[in-house]
Amino acid sequence: MPTSLERYAWLSVAAALATISLKTLAWWLTGSLGLLSDAMESFVNLAAALLALSMLRLAATPADKDYPHGRSKAEYFAAGVEGALIVLAAAGIVWAALPRLFDPRSLAMPLVGIALTGVATAINLAVGAVLLRVGQARHSITLEADGRHLLTDVWTSFGVIAGVALVAYTGWLQLDPLVALLVAAHILWIGFGLVRRSISGLLDPAIAHGEQSEIAQLLGGATLHAPEQGSPRSLADPRPIAFLILSGPGAGARGLTERSWDAWTRPMMVVTGSRDLVEGERTPMWHLEPFFRSPAGDKYALFLEGASHRSFTGRQAELTDTAEEREIFRWVRAETLAFWDLYLKSATAARPWLEPERVAESSGGRAKLQKR
Repeated sequence: MPTSLERYAWLSVAAALATISLKTLAWWLTGSLGLLSDAMESFVNLAAALLALSMLRLAATPADKDYPHGRSKAEYFAAGVEGALIVLAAAGIVWAALPRLFDPRSLAMPLVGIALTGVATAINLAVGAVLLRVGQARHSITLEADGRHLLTDVWTSFGVIAGVALVAYTGWLQLDPLVALLVAAHILWIGFGLVRRSISGLLDPAIAHGEQSEIAQLLGGATLHAPEQGSPRSLADPRPIAFLILSGPGAGARGLTERSWDAWTRPMMVVTGSRDLVEGERTPMWHLEPFFRSPAGDKYALFLEGASHRSFTGRQAELTDTAEEREIFRWVRAETLAFWDLYLKSATAARPWLEPERVAESSGGRAKLQKR
């Protein structure tokens, strides 16, 4: 696998070299500050790609007595440096753009510059999409960060192309540095995000409950399906007795498919809410797929009106201190404790708390429990 990941890093290096050539030529022919800023970021892309390659090699180095847990943290370091390089590139663009606001210059051969930048943009779009897909599938933050960086460069190039086209069409020369400044602001946002994520990974914070639920599903028997693996892969651990899944993923998340829960036999409780949305696209019903797609028997699904992703751990109740959030967490705690008491302690007194009719009546309809 490390060899395969390195191959994708080399693809990023090749893309950076190609785009540097194309964008630098576009700037040299046109004199556009926007195209210059685009070319500057391509140099950052090259440095980031080389750094990603070296970090992938370092992370793949086997553990030894000096590093008994390996060197996988090197990938977070690479992502942080890449984010810092993005921030520096944006600062350079701002430094060059501000004087041009007061001393605008006409552009030469704008159509040729646009065409060359368009080709470079297509290269970055294709390679960035590949790196992002592979990075997410292989859980490599280095490739994922490099892919996001290239896709950021695509947005940069789109903005620059639009700006150069408008300058050529309208003759408004100040638009060229204005576009460069807007692009710099966007790049800064992406760069700070990568640095923040890198620091978080290096500091080893607690795993988010959504990711904990994904791990729980794998330990419980949910199978992973990847085209390159052929047959489904199971990471099931026979020791746990029951599983609690708070806002866990459904089919389509990192190897999970509609058939992933076909062989699930142990007790399960899935918890979600009406405001538990993922990326603004998937509805809360997506989180209930482990419940609906697994065989019937000792399966529970708790749905809470008004609950968001942060409601299930009590964090939202602490932050907002509202009666609604306190009530939501009260029912999360009551139902999950009843589930644990019944299946871990064999406490039959907990069984009435897991009856759908009683839960709906006692909660005034806020909590809805399904059982299979």
